[in-house]
Amino acid sequence: MLACPECDSVGKRRPRTLFERVFNRAKLKCPRCGDVWYWRRYFFQKYTRCPECGTARLSRRSRYDRIDRKSDSLLRRSLGLFGAPIYHCTFCRLQFRDFHGLEPNGKAKAQAQA
Repeated sequence: MLACPECDSVGKRRPRTLFERVFNRAKLKCPRCGDVWYWRRYFFQKYTRCPECGTARLSRRSRYDRIDRKSDSLLRRSLGLFGAPIYHCTFCRLQFRDFHGLEPNGKAKAQAQA
């Protein structure tokens, strides 16, 4: 989520207004092309993203792995009571629950762990 959607360069964080703080986790600006985009909060995003690094390259798990760490968020942990699937980020090795679906652009892979 920190990479520019236009030219894939790393965005720099910009100050947010009070209204933007309510709906967005971060406001980013590309130093190369000048494009501005937002990193949305959990309830306002369309697809699942890693809560720590923001990547959409996630795998779906059938159960938690004992080696990789789990999300400390009470909200994410409580989603298990409602049957939310478990996702695993391969970059920061975080396991978390989320109701949003995987991004359909082909980068994300679905994987069932036996």
